[in-house]
Amino acid sequence: MSEQYVLKTSVSENQLRALNEAYGTWAIKSAIEKDKDYPTFEEVADWLAAKRSGKKIVNPMSPRDGLKSVYEKYKQSDTSDSYYQGMARGIRNAVEIIAKEHPDVADWLEEGDPNA
Repeated sequence: MSEQYVLKTSVSENQLRALNEAYGTWAIKSAIEKDKDYPTFEEVADWLAAKRSGKKIVNPMSPRDGLKSVYEKYKQSDTSDSYYQGMARGIRNAVEIIAKEHPDVADWLEEGDPNA
């Protein structure tokens, strides 16, 4: 399952797990039950196409984009709250630690970042 099917719209982690782990139409039923809102017909059609593909199902946002989005949220915070500053530093430190083993991760956050 090294190839990936990228969904057209993001789903929750629980829904994504259900789509990837459950078999056949049970995966669709399980994914629907994992969220309080019902999906649109277009979303369910996308889920069915994903299951038929036999590929690993992933959300449209890459892990890199997701991490960068969360990092930017904390880094750009208008507050001087140490929680937000600490979260931004923690994310940067985690990326630096991971980059020691996986160099391709080193550039996941912006170059020239003032918090570096």
